Amino acid sequence: MLTLRRMTPIDRYAQLKALSVSVPDLGAGRLAKAPSDPDALRWLGMLTAIVRKQKESADHILLDMAANRLGTMSHDASVSEIMLIFYRALALAELEAPEAARGSFIAVGNTHDAYVAVSSLLQSATESVLIVDPYLDGSIINKFVLSAGENVSVMLLSDSKSVYPNLLPALNAFVQQYGNKRPIEARVSPPRSLHDRLIILDSKEAWDLSQSLKDLATRSPAAIARTDNDLSGLKIAHYQTEWQQGTMLA
Repeated sequence: MLTLRRMTPIDRYAQLKALSVSVPDLGAGRLAKAPSDPDALRWLGMLTAIVRKQKESADHILLDMAANRLGTMSHDASVSEIMLIFYRALALAELEAPEAARGSFIAVGNTHDAYVAVSSLLQSATESVLIVDPYLDGSIINKFVLSAGENVSVMLLSDSKSVYPNLLPALNAFVQQYGNKRPIEARVSPPRSLHDRLIILDSKEAWDLSQSLKDLATRSPAAIARTDNDLSGLKIAHYQTEWQQGTMLA
């Protein structure tokens, strides 16, 4: 987690983008209760921490008051106020963040934009691409891999328990057609050892995916955001080790 007292505009933008794809159900109606789900409480806590760092804004006071009214007769109005504060904070963060640092946000059902965003990332690699996704299936081969340039090594890392059986046939067909011009290999890690979905470019740049590639933006909002600098090196080193220790898919 980022150290919030040192939060930069880029950090704030990335954090709020992450929150935008995990908005909890805060309930509605006169009998609605204050949220007790850990994920909802964590979301509210993170939003509060970020809003407190905004300069020249009293939104953190309004947010605290609205959160305290959840579960009362003013529940619905409080939920609306919380969401208004959230989207206002997101809009401000987007204005403050440098354009080059703005991650992609893919709206619900916008599968074409999802394809374009992922393909653009793969096209930017010059040496290697490492895709980490516990739920990889054959669609990664059919939809995305050709976006990487010739002679760019593509490495696919999935979970031995949850990888889809159609990945291997798609991989074998790809290798048979393209051979050494488009080097590709798939490996699997021990069950439940992969805790992220991300794309690592040229061993030096990591991008987090909010959903598995096979489902990206098909049923719910999705985000693709560059990993924060403080975490990027750690994630790259960790998953390169996972790759080296993985078992070749067969």
